[in-house]
Amino acid sequence: MRYERWGRPVQNTCQAFDDKDPVRKFNLELTLKNNSDQTIQEWYPAFYSNTGRLLLTCYYVYRGAFGALPPGGETTITFASFANNDEYVILMYLKVLGQEYYRCFSPQGALIACP
Repeated sequence: MRYERWGRPVQNTCQAFDDKDPVRKFNLELTLKNNSDQTIQEWYPAFYSNTGRLLLTCYYVYRGAFGALPPGGETTITFASFANNDEYVILMYLKVLGQEYYRCFSPQGALIACP
């Protein structure tokens, strides 16, 4: 988990970035292992800023593809969320097979206990 100075996403997409308008990019590598007997179809995390704003989140896949995860499967994907310079990522929310997961972060990006 770390922050980088990055160009603001153009038109709120992950296709192009405006380096003349920098923002804070929060990177989080997430490993998901499917220990169930069902294929996981949907599992895209949501990241929220300390102002309560849902942040644009992109992802990087290094092997394979992002998508359904069969029973016994495992994947590691890096997610990048974009916050204004006066914001930070405070919460990641993920719902997998009806189970909700929360992770909370300090202003510096360290994992902390959720309130």
